[in-house]
Amino acid sequence: MSGKPWHKADATALDRLRAELAEHYPSLHFTGIVDDWVRLLGSLPVEHEGQELGLFKVQMWVPPGFPKDPPRLWEVGGRIPRTLDRHVYPKPGNCCFFYPDEFRLRHPEGMPLLDFLRGPVRDYFLGQMAVESGKPWPFGERAHGRDGGFEFYEEVLGVKGREPVLAYLTCLSYETLKGHHRCPCGSGVRLRQCHRLEIEGLRKAVPRDMAHQAAKRLSTSNGEGKNRASGLQENKADAVDQVRNLAEASRRGQAMAHAMQP
Repeated sequence: MSGKPWHKADATALDRLRAELAEHYPSLHFTGIVDDWVRLLGSLPVEHEGQELGLFKVQMWVPPGFPKDPPRLWEVGGRIPRTLDRHVYPKPGNCCFFYPDEFRLRHPEGMPLLDFLRGPVRDYFLGQMAVESGKPWPFGERAHGRDGGFEFYEEVLGVKGREPVLAYLTCLSYETLKGHHRCPCGSGVRLRQCHRLEIEGLRKAVPRDMAHQAAKRLSTSNGEGKNRASGLQENKADAVDQVRNLAEASRRGQAMAHAMQP
């Protein structure tokens, strides 16, 4: 991060955030600032079309580099097991919403807090509620760790295999793209005679610093993530239907229990 934290760069930013929370998420409260990280604590409703489908106790930390740097969130009610299978990092225990580079590429300017809560966070908890009901995770998933990184960059770069991914990322990290460079496709042909136009297009999509960091990270072995990480997805209808049906069954059960009371 460069420059001042978001809440110091704009003297009114924190007041606006608190006002937005009071209006849209009144059970989620600002509780303080620690080392320029803003702490929010409370209950987060999972809603669809004005209907509350569930409620989770959460703690959220909004980083100094927000909105480009997304918030970190913990489920603190003990409802979600802290395992990779449930898209929670065992240590330090925060929720896994997406592969970080995926968020940065899709939202290069970041995401306002309300959009973040209504988008990735809502979808994440919809998925958790579906799993609680015995259903599979309804959204796309990636492997954790390096496996997930390779999966993501295979999609972005349009190549298959780890060596091609690393070769393309290394090429994208060059400060200057020169025609005499060998093409990363593995053909052995110089770039000017092979995939130069494709590489130039990818350089517009993948920032050079991101390519450099990704190549460095993926070329260093830190254990293979065999569990799946949640992905950013657009189709939520199945998850909403699953959770709505679960909520309706729960309400019917509660009504029946109440009717049977003497």
